[in-house]
Amino acid sequence: MSERAPIRPPRRRPFVRIGWVSEAARRAWEPRFELIRTEWRVLRWHAVAAGLNRAAMGTLSPEAIDEMALAVERMGLVMVPVRLAVETAPNVSSSQRRPGLPIEVTVAVVRGSDRDEFEADWQRDPERTLLDWAGCPHCCAEATRRRERRKLDPVWASAMLTRTKAPSRHRRIELPSRPETNILWRSVGLGIVPHWPCRLDCQASSALATDMLALGRAHCAQATEWLLDALTWPVEWSMMHGIAELHTPVCRVTTSTSDSNARREIRYHGVTWPDEGASSLRFPYRAPSRERWTGSKSFRGGMIPTE
Repeated sequence: MSERAPIRPPRRRPFVRIGWVSEAARRAWEPRFELIRTEWRVLRWHAVAAGLNRAAMGTLSPEAIDEMALAVERMGLVMVPVRLAVETAPNVSSSQRRPGLPIEVTVAVVRGSDRDEFEADWQRDPERTLLDWAGCPHCCAEATRRRERRKLDPVWASAMLTRTKAPSRHRRIELPSRPETNILWRSVGLGIVPHWPCRLDCQASSALATDMLALGRAHCAQATEWLLDALTWPVEWSMMHGIAELHTPVCRVTTSTSDSNARREIRYHGVTWPDEGASSLRFPYRAPSRERWTGSKSFRGGMIPTE
């Protein structure tokens, strides 16, 4: 009798979906999030020019390459395309796929004098170059390699290594507010440091975040303040069966992640709250304000005045 092949879970295509808690929240924060992503992408180029990092990595559409190349050239930098993603039909095996149209290009922004060295390093070892040139601390680079070998979710892995005074259960982690290394918003492109911190209390990552925030206040003060606002809100992150959910005061983000048969949860205890935040009895939302029963119109109308 021939042995039955092991059943493997289907490979999910990466996705990110955002649902807003209200139309007011969407109108207020959707354009702000887009501005943060746009201006902080440029800010990472300024970090290269200022010497904080040797390279800034990012993805662009093919149509935006020429415009962005001119922008970085005006800063004394050069753009080096390093990876090309092409469009393929869904649910088609790798042997049946045919080359399609490019949909995004991964680029590195470096100083002109560093271009040859970067390209040589990239040819030898792309993954090490990606970490070393982007200013990833040694502890975070080693944690990234271990996590990728074990195919762990980066959010859960970083939270598991974080030292915290709050009581944590086996499948729930309680984290205090640390906006400098808050990685819970990374699925929608919000964060201060460009790498995945090994843990949220990583000192080397916090030091880099402090420098990035100073640079951000100098070049894009409003976007930086909005970014800090979001990173100090309370949020709840969870994962199960390859799906991760981020519940925030203004939206819910759903994205793909590594497989997990049991629910794992992170509660990030932020210290601020947006005006557009939703009300609910569950974490991370605030309970709705209710008028006291003794202050209601019906109660006051039934009171008998005393002489």
